[in-house]
Amino acid sequence: IIHPNYQRSLSSLHGKLLLPVTYNIGSGPLVSTMIIRPQLLGRGTKVKFTTNAKTCVTIDGKEAKAADLKEGMAVKVTYFNYSLASKVEANNPTAKTAG
Repeated sequence: IIHPNYQRSLSSLHGKLLLPVTYNIGSGPLVSTMIIRPQLLGRGTKVKFTTNAKTCVTIDGKEAKAADLKEGMAVKVTYFNYSLASKVEANNPTAKTAG
């Protein structure tokens, strides 16, 4: 649960997923990091985020896990600070659209 005062400070960043990595720290929980290239911050800019068990991840609108994120996906990362992602919405570039 996000404290009401913090909710006003949430920001989001759109970009392309460059490097998703999932790993365990000892016998602890699964942790993921990802590096994205933001659309509006310039071609050479890269931003690193960490996800944890509380991070909400969706791919093409369906619930997923951080381990399901793949390089090249378009992502929208919602965060409170530039280190921990609270929500990741991804779109699979290879998914076929109906029509």
